[in-house]
Amino acid sequence: MEEAASRLTYTSDIAKAGLNADVIIEAVPEQPAIKESVYDQLKPLITADTLLLTNSSTLLPSELIKYAPNPARFLAMHFANQIWIHNVAEIMWAEGTPTQAIDDAVDVAKQLQMIPIKIQKEVSGYVMNSIFLPMIYAALFLWADGNSDPHSIDKDWMVSMGVDRGPFGFLDLMGLRTAVNIAKGFYQQTNDERYQLVADKLQSEYVNHNKLGAETGEGFYTYPDPAYTNPAFITA
Repeated sequence: MEEAASRLTYTSDIAKAGLNADVIIEAVPEQPAIKESVYDQLKPLITADTLLLTNSSTLLPSELIKYAPNPARFLAMHFANQIWIHNVAEIMWAEGTPTQAIDDAVDVAKQLQMIPIKIQKEVSGYVMNSIFLPMIYAALFLWADGNSDPHSIDKDWMVSMGVDRGPFGFLDLMGLRTAVNIAKGFYQQTNDERYQLVADKLQSEYVNHNKLGAETGEGFYTYPDPAYTNPAFITA
């Protein structure tokens, strides 16, 4: 680990990061306009061979490929939370993407010591989030509608399912800004006002107060020692 870290360099200058890069993984917020801006900045920097991968968790490659500077080398590669533990890389592509680009993305995932999961047909949420997000939003709807509080919902889920983290614990790891953006996107897609209610409640009660989850030390739980790591949490 230390040897690998010693080979890393960091920069906030997109020109230095992107110039003639072999592989670029974009992980900006789930807003097409932001992604389009980043791709525009990359356009003069990359070569025709550069593999451009978006880490989007809900947007489809076919929705973003029109902004990509090299569409024949553009795919989605989505990582799970805590990839040092859950080392899955879900790979998805737009119709017509060359097989070589898909194979190269799989090879990148393997070189990163990830387990590549190929998504043969586009689906918002890939495999993991197609299963995971309905559970998350069921919990958020219960909270937003005033049916129960986050810790009680988590405790019920954890005891009933025999797992060590509930929906709101996962939301803290995901990041509450991301949760807001995804909820807004679902509202635009479905016109289901429950998603807008969730987005507004998360924004006003948490994001506006810099309670963004584990990244800021506070969300639905406080960190680095959230309540659910204490065995007494699920027995009290």
